Amino acid sequence: MRVLEGLTLSRPVTVSGLAGSNEASALGRPSHRTAFLSVVPAPAQIGRGDPSRYDLEAVPNAQNRGARLRPNPGSRIRLPRREQVGWVLGVWIPCLVYAIVRYNVFEGVEWVHLPLYIVNKSVAFAGVILIALAYAVGKAFGGPSGSENVRAKAKFLGLAGFSMITLHILMAMVLLSPANYAKFFAETGKLNLTGEMTFLFGVLAYGCLLIPAIATLPYMYEALGMARWLTAQHMGYATLALACGHTLAMGLKGWIDPASWPGSMPPITLLGFLAALVALLIKAAQLVRRAT
Repeated sequence: MRVLEGLTLSRPVTVSGLAGSNEASALGRPSHRTAFLSVVPAPAQIGRGDPSRYDLEAVPNAQNRGARLRPNPGSRIRLPRREQVGWVLGVWIPCLVYAIVRYNVFEGVEWVHLPLYIVNKSVAFAGVILIALAYAVGKAFGGPSGSENVRAKAKFLGLAGFSMITLHILMAMVLLSPANYAKFFAETGKLNLTGEMTFLFGVLAYGCLLIPAIATLPYMYEALGMARWLTAQHMGYATLALACGHTLAMGLKGWIDPASWPGSMPPITLLGFLAALVALLIKAAQLVRRAT
């Protein structure tokens, strides 16, 4: 039997005709032994070619169908680079322009704060929109739900949104201070109730977002099984609900006072809340249609 190069043994696979079963061979029957197969790339294979190309012919006469790793849904198609860039820039650039006009032009925030303070707002807004689009594709636009193209688009939009939200968190950690976000802090310098609730919802939302992000790693569908993989993906809806709580706690006082809106432009927190809410309503409508 050839050596399984780059594979470690861990998955049970029944193999016929292996040497060493003299008792069964003497009875005139093919022998069966249970080997353990789990397709794991050797270090030398990492970064070389298609990671799904493994040598499964190393076990002759083996029932290898169960040993073949199934790729995650949506992984067979990759969006063209131009479409990927179009989605990211098509969402982020309008968010950036809106943030500049509202905060720098009308509210009078100094332009020196554009690189981080204003960009952070636009990145957070774009991240919520991308995640909302990921869970609306196939339901409100993009083609028939469940098709490979829709799954590929949802995967890309979700990961793009995850990347944006990660950048938002890093930027917010750098900016977090009473000087930048006075409404989050009490006079003692500690977080007040608004700050506590805002960051609680934010941390929970990101924690939930990590679950579908991890589930998109290669072959997680095979590792988790369909039911658990789908459950992991559905945690994105919890992320959207918690994002609603995050933006609500952060900006509610400003929402109910339109007269205070610079240039009569709604706060980004309100727009982000509505983006997440729309995706949740689309899902709710789909569930109602299925039930009736």
